[in-house]
Amino acid sequence: MIESDMDTYFRAQQVSPQWASALPALADAMAGLAGERELHALFRSAGVSMGEDAFRLLPDVETIAELEVAVNEYWLARRWGWVAFDERRSSIEIVHHAAPLAEAFGEASLGWSCGLLEGFYEALLHALGAGEELGVVAESSDSGGLVLRFRFGR
Repeated sequence: MIESDMDTYFRAQQVSPQWASALPALADAMAGLAGERELHALFRSAGVSMGEDAFRLLPDVETIAELEVAVNEYWLARRWGWVAFDERRSSIEIVHHAAPLAEAFGEASLGWSCGLLEGFYEALLHALGAGEELGVVAESSDSGGLVLRFRFGR
Protein backbone atom coordinates (compact mmCIF):
# COMPACT_ATOMS: atom_id res chain seq x y z
CA MET A 1 0.00 0.00 0.00
CA ILE A 2 1.46 3.36 -0.95
CA GLU A 3 1.33 6.40 1.30
CA SER A 4 -1.55 8.09 -0.55
CA ASP A 5 -3.62 4.90 -0.23
CA MET A 6 -2.95 4.84 3.51
CA ASP A 7 -3.92 8.50 3.78
CA THR A 8 -7.16 7.87 1.89
CA TYR A 9 -7.95 4.85 4.05
CA PHE A 10 -7.19 6.73 7.28
CA ARG A 11 -9.32 9.71 6.29
CA ALA A 12 -12.25 7.42 5.43
CA GLN A 13 -12.16 6.09 9.00
CA GLN A 14 -12.47 9.54 10.56
CA VAL A 15 -16.21 10.07 10.04
CA SER A 16 -18.97 7.59 10.75
CA PRO A 17 -20.56 6.36 7.52
CA GLN A 18 -24.00 7.69 8.48
CA TRP A 19 -22.53 11.21 8.60
CA ALA A 20 -20.11 10.97 5.67
CA SER A 21 -22.41 12.70 3.19
CA ALA A 22 -24.55 14.69 5.63
CA LEU A 23 -21.78 16.74 7.24
CA PRO A 24 -20.19 18.05 4.02
CA ALA A 25 -23.68 18.90 2.74
CA LEU A 26 -24.39 20.73 6.00
CA ALA A 27 -21.09 22.62 5.69
CA ASP A 28 -21.95 23.67 2.13
CA ALA A 29 -25.41 24.83 3.22
CA MET A 30 -23.96 26.80 6.15
CA ALA A 31 -21.33 28.38 3.91
CA GLY A 32 -24.14 29.49 1.59
CA LEU A 33 -26.00 31.17 4.45
CA ALA A 34 -23.19 32.78 6.42
CA GLY A 35 -19.70 34.09 5.88
CA GLU A 36 -16.48 32.58 7.16
CA ARG A 37 -16.36 34.97 10.14
CA GLU A 38 -19.86 34.01 11.30
CA LEU A 39 -19.20 30.29 10.83
CA HIS A 40 -15.92 30.59 12.70
CA ALA A 41 -17.73 32.30 15.61
CA LEU A 42 -20.41 29.58 15.60
CA PHE A 43 -17.86 26.78 15.68
CA ARG A 44 -15.78 28.58 18.29
CA SER A 45 -18.86 28.89 20.52
CA ALA A 46 -19.59 25.19 20.09
CA GLY A 47 -15.95 24.47 20.94
CA VAL A 48 -16.24 26.46 24.17
CA SER A 49 -19.20 24.28 25.18
CA MET A 50 -17.21 21.15 24.30
CA GLY A 51 -14.22 22.37 26.30
CA GLU A 52 -16.32 23.20 29.36
CA ASP A 53 -17.94 19.76 29.22
CA ALA A 54 -14.57 18.05 28.74
CA PHE A 55 -13.10 19.90 31.72
CA ARG A 56 -15.69 18.25 33.98
CA LEU A 57 -14.57 14.83 32.74
CA LEU A 58 -10.83 15.35 33.06
CA PRO A 59 -8.90 14.34 36.18
CA ASP A 60 -7.21 17.04 38.25
CA VAL A 61 -4.07 18.18 36.47
CA GLU A 62 -1.32 20.48 37.67
CA THR A 63 1.06 20.69 34.72
CA ILE A 64 0.83 21.08 30.96
CA ALA A 65 2.30 17.57 30.62
CA GLU A 66 -0.51 16.13 32.79
CA LEU A 67 -3.05 18.12 30.79
CA GLU A 68 -1.69 16.68 27.55
CA VAL A 69 -2.08 13.11 28.84
CA ALA A 70 -5.63 13.76 30.09
CA VAL A 71 -6.78 15.52 26.91
CA ASN A 72 -5.27 12.79 24.74
CA GLU A 73 -7.27 10.17 26.67
CA TYR A 74 -10.37 12.31 26.06
CA TRP A 75 -9.65 12.59 22.31
CA LEU A 76 -8.76 8.91 21.98
CA ALA A 77 -12.16 7.89 23.36
CA ARG A 78 -13.80 10.06 20.67
CA ARG A 79 -11.48 9.17 17.78
CA TRP A 80 -10.45 12.81 17.44
CA GLY A 81 -6.71 12.35 17.12
CA TRP A 82 -4.20 13.62 19.64
CA VAL A 83 -2.62 16.84 20.83
CA ALA A 84 0.81 18.06 21.87
CA PHE A 85 1.32 21.13 24.07
CA ASP A 86 4.62 23.00 23.97
CA GLU A 87 5.20 25.72 26.55
CA ARG A 88 6.95 28.69 25.02
CA ARG A 89 8.27 31.82 26.68
CA SER A 90 5.01 33.76 26.44
CA SER A 91 2.57 31.26 24.95
CA ILE A 92 1.64 27.63 24.58
CA GLU A 93 1.83 26.02 21.15
CA ILE A 94 -0.98 23.50 20.65
CA VAL A 95 -0.58 21.02 17.80
CA HIS A 96 -3.63 18.86 17.17
CA HIS A 97 -3.11 15.84 14.94
CA ALA A 98 -5.80 13.93 13.02
CA ALA A 99 -8.84 15.97 14.00
CA PRO A 100 -11.67 14.91 11.67
CA LEU A 101 -12.63 18.46 10.66
CA ALA A 102 -11.53 18.29 7.01
CA GLU A 103 -13.08 14.83 6.63
CA ALA A 104 -16.35 15.87 8.27
CA PHE A 105 -16.89 19.29 6.71
CA GLY A 106 -14.49 19.37 3.75
CA GLU A 107 -11.02 20.81 3.48
CA ALA A 108 -12.42 24.17 2.36
CA SER A 109 -14.09 24.49 5.80
CA LEU A 110 -10.84 24.51 7.78
CA GLY A 111 -10.77 28.32 7.90
CA TRP A 112 -13.90 28.30 10.05
CA SER A 113 -14.26 24.76 11.42
CA CYS A 114 -10.94 25.04 13.30
CA GLY A 115 -12.83 27.49 15.51
CA LEU A 116 -14.19 24.38 17.23
CA LEU A 117 -10.74 23.49 18.53
CA GLU A 118 -9.88 27.12 19.28
CA GLY A 119 -12.91 27.35 21.54
CA PHE A 120 -12.28 23.92 23.05
CA TYR A 121 -8.69 24.60 24.08
CA GLU A 122 -9.40 28.16 25.20
CA ALA A 123 -12.27 27.04 27.46
CA LEU A 124 -10.16 24.23 28.87
CA LEU A 125 -7.21 26.49 29.66
CA HIS A 126 -9.45 29.16 31.16
CA ALA A 127 -11.15 26.52 33.34
CA LEU A 128 -7.69 25.55 34.58
CA GLY A 129 -7.08 29.13 35.72
CA ALA A 130 -5.54 30.94 32.75
CA GLY A 131 -6.43 34.62 32.51
CA GLU A 132 -9.39 35.66 30.39
CA GLU A 133 -7.13 38.04 28.47
CA LEU A 134 -5.40 35.01 26.94
CA GLY A 135 -6.86 33.28 23.92
CA VAL A 136 -6.33 30.53 21.37
CA VAL A 137 -5.86 31.34 17.69
CA ALA A 138 -5.27 28.99 14.77
CA GLU A 139 -1.89 29.53 13.17
CA SER A 140 -1.62 26.95 10.41
CA SER A 141 -2.86 23.72 8.90
CA ASP A 142 -0.65 21.08 7.30
CA SER A 143 -1.28 17.80 5.49
CA GLY A 144 -4.78 18.70 4.37
CA GLY A 145 -5.93 19.50 7.89
CA LEU A 146 -4.38 16.51 9.62
CA VAL A 147 -2.03 18.80 11.57
CA LEU A 148 -3.58 21.94 13.05
CA ARG A 149 -1.41 24.44 14.92
CA PHE A 150 -2.76 26.87 17.50
CA ARG A 151 -1.23 29.37 19.88
CA PHE A 152 -2.53 30.22 23.36
CA GLY A 153 -1.39 33.59 24.59
CA ARG A 154 -1.96 37.32 24.18
